[in-house]
Amino acid sequence: MDSAARDRRAAEPDVVNGRAARCVEEALARGIGELIRAGNARCAALSLDAVIVLGYADYYPRFGFSAAAAESLEAPFSGPHFMALELRPGVLKAGGRVRYANAFGV
Repeated sequence: MDSAARDRRAAEPDVVNGRAARCVEEALARGIGELIRAGNARCAALSLDAVIVLGYADYYPRFGFSAAAAESLEAPFSGPHFMALELRPGVLKAGGRVRYANAFGV
């Protein structure tokens, strides 16, 4: 990676979309929470800066996600169901733009 690309990368947080898991009671009983925790830990191990989800507002906060953390992001979604988890504290305060792959249709 050249120095310009490295500088650009340092200025933009690395964020992954933790696609909303289908949280039905049966799946919850089978440990979907452990899968979410493991995914968040893997993202941290990969030195990603944050994770975003679009999901149940009463479920994801137990894993550290919050709508308040996502408010600074320019995205096609907003409100209580669009949440973020900062893996590097304060990284989202400056805001940023969320870009989705074409497959998401947004």
